[in-house]
Amino acid sequence: MERSKNLKEILAIDVKIRKLERDPDYRKIKETLKELERNRFGSPFISIPSPEDLEKVLRFRRSSAQLRETIELYRERRDDYRLRIHKLQIEKKRLRKTLFQ
Repeated sequence: MERSKNLKEILAIDVKIRKLERDPDYRKIKETLKELERNRFGSPFISIPSPEDLEKVLRFRRSSAQLRETIELYRERRDDYRLRIHKLQIEKKRLRKTLFQ
């Protein structure tokens, strides 16, 4: 009985992890952050979605302090998602360990 309960919890955690990894906001955050970190050439201005509201577009000078602050906000949001995924993975690992003992 306990094994089946653990197995169901593991499957539910898998679903939660996949849902977080496929979350449109998380994907947009990762995509925009990747673009900001690698894109150093081109126009002196850059337009990106706001980290608080991804529907709103912000425009910055490439080398401005505001852009650096925005990049930091993006990193914080990405790290928040990563932390939630990591906690779920730890819980899944703990349940697996008890399942196969």
